[in-house]
Amino acid sequence: MIAIDGLWWAGGIDPTDTDVAEPGYALWKSHYSSEIQDALPLMHAQSSGPMEALVQAAGFVDVAVE
Repeated sequence: MIAIDGLWWAGGIDPTDTDVAEPGYALWKSHYSSEIQDALPLMHAQSSGPMEALVQAAGFVDVAVE
């Protein structure tokens, strides 16, 4: 298995913040409501550690993060 993702907002995302200057943020927020964000277990991850833990918990062995 290969998982490729990015920590887009490594400092966290405040679901109540409506005034973010980053391009495309308003469009992104229109698709990722607070409810959707809460349903995504890695939505607010600030490192690859949580993803590694979930993959190991799913039964994968020899998990490596590079």
